[in-house]
Amino acid sequence: MTSADKFDANMAQWLSSLDQPWNRLRYSVFQANLKRHLPGHALRVLDAGGGSGSDAIPLAQQGHHVTLADFSGAMLDEARSQAKALDVAERMQFVQADLLELPAHFLEPVFDVVLCHNVLQYLDDAQAGMHAICGPLKPDGIVSVININRYSDLLQAALLRHDLSEALANLDTHESFTPLFDTPLRHYAGEELIPVLEAAGCTLLGHYGVRCINDYITDNALKTDPTFYARLEALEMTLSDRYPYYLMARFFQLIGRKN
Repeated sequence: MTSADKFDANMAQWLSSLDQPWNRLRYSVFQANLKRHLPGHALRVLDAGGGSGSDAIPLAQQGHHVTLADFSGAMLDEARSQAKALDVAERMQFVQADLLELPAHFLEPVFDVVLCHNVLQYLDDAQAGMHAICGPLKPDGIVSVININRYSDLLQAALLRHDLSEALANLDTHESFTPLFDTPLRHYAGEELIPVLEAAGCTLLGHYGVRCINDYITDNALKTDPTFYARLEALEMTLSDRYPYYLMARFFQLIGRKN
């Protein structure tokens, strides 16, 4: 797995991107998809590989008790600072650990919800990662997995960069590289990880797309207009579970229930 120091070193650049419209859109669509599957009372949540807390802190603001685990000390420090500033620190715990080490930290299944968002693509073995996150989850608990959708790679190469050779190569490619964290990534399609989720003892409840349209709109300035953004967000919410649009999204989200 990627070493934590790469994430520590590039945290400032990562944080500067979070307020971009497309990143705000990603988090709002994720929250809406997850909400469909949660009961209306406070839950115990584990955010595995949760970084600076962009997923975890909003859940704490909603009244849930959230444990954020990440191997980057700098990311955890930022999450602690944000939690304190937003007055939710008393509902959060922070654990510095590699995702694959989580079963050693949580010997019993104690969580109602486990999130694993944009983490499995950094692992050589997605199956090991899926088992690691499902171990601390209670029976009937909810797991949410988000990953880059490899189907979108071809479309981005052809439609955004007009590079048809790259598009053709992406048809059968499962790997890319992120300069931000200086590490290779493994891309999957949602249906390629569904059997992995099931092998970890979970039943699929929902297969969603996150950012079905946004990434194919080349004029990013439009997305900073509040009226346009509101309409885009409404469209994205509508398309997130509509076939075939969710298959073209930049990210897929799988939500399952532990057997």
